[in-house]
Amino acid sequence: MPVSSRSQDLVEAYHDAGQFYWASPQSWSKVINLFEGMRPLILPRWRVQDIDNEEDWMRAELLHQLLMQQGLIHG
Repeated sequence: MPVSSRSQDLVEAYHDAGQFYWASPQSWSKVINLFEGMRPLILPRWRVQDIDNEEDWMRAELLHQLLMQQGLIHG
């Protein structure tokens, strides 16, 4: 089936990286919709790696080494 759109032409989309959720214990006990009233923290792509398999883990290791060499992150 031919593709009608190039990925770079699509509207940018975001997804939950599962990074952080802050709230008081009282707030958590009352929550019905976890995302209601939440505000996003937009992370650059180079700071996020989804790890589902060994290949993803190897990519994360390589990215970590590169970022350390460039001085963008520390140990």
